Amino acid sequence: ARLLRAGSIPAAVAPPLVALLQDASASKVQLAAAGAVCNLLLGFSSVRQPLIKAGVLQALLPLTTSMLPELRLYAAWALKNVSHEAEPEVQQQLLAGLSWQGFRALLVGDDDISVQEQAAGLLQNWCKGSAGVEQVIAWSGHELLPLLEQQLDPTLYTGLAAAAAADGSSSSSGGGAADQQ
Repeated sequence: ARLLRAGSIPAAVAPPLVALLQDASASKVQLAAAGAVCNLLLGFSSVRQPLIKAGVLQALLPLTTSMLPELRLYAAWALKNVSHEAEPEVQQQLLAGLSWQGFRALLVGDDDISVQEQAAGLLQNWCKGSAGVEQVIAWSGHELLPLLEQQLDPTLYTGLAAAAAADGSSSSSGGGAADQQ
């Protein structure tokens, strides 16, 4: 981590790392490369841009459908990291390279909750970034909001709804916080 913050990793590591990501014949090496790429795609990494130029996005996208749960996790994690405050071109490459159905499988269909969490972070970064909420909803074929609504557990919100209802009734009866000041 100290080397990463200090910018001591040479840009020359990018092409070999991308090549290792694409080498499906050595799954342990591919897994190690994917784990390294997760950290190297953070916004402060000096290797982030060289990795993007070397084709890391195109190497990571197919890994999101790997049969190896750890590889799917690292791929989703790396994509989340690269999407954070990413340039519009990177956001567009991600949206173009990852199908809605593929993303949906990561977000709600993956058996590994860690993969789902990274996919949710990727979604958050897309919505906050240059892609914006409207473009992400359009990319999903307008299926995103109904999917998220379906995934929410209504039992988590019953206490909140009851508190909001109680607050609303006290406000309408003149007992709200604004009246007490």
